[in-house]
Amino acid sequence: MTNSTIVVPVLHKGDIFRKDGPIGAYKIERIMLPGYPEYDGGVPGVSVRLSTRRGWRRDGLFLPCCDVTDFYDHCDNSGRRLWNANLAKTG
Repeated sequence: MTNSTIVVPVLHKGDIFRKDGPIGAYKIERIMLPGYPEYDGGVPGVSVRLSTRRGWRRDGLFLPCCDVTDFYDHCDNSGRRLWNANLAKTG
């Protein structure tokens, strides 16, 4: 019998999910999912800002999703990956 560990991804305010190219990245503004402090019992989801050629849009998007893995699936299906700023600086 093997011991397998299930890793549950965690979201943080300010996380950036980038896609190839200079625009179209998501920056997490609010995480309204069960288990997170900003969840108020309403529709679960994540509020994000979208990047443009001039920076981050002022208005945001609300992406309804059931849980964190659902949000990661949405990002994966749209070609976005979690961007780690520390890795980008060190190469």
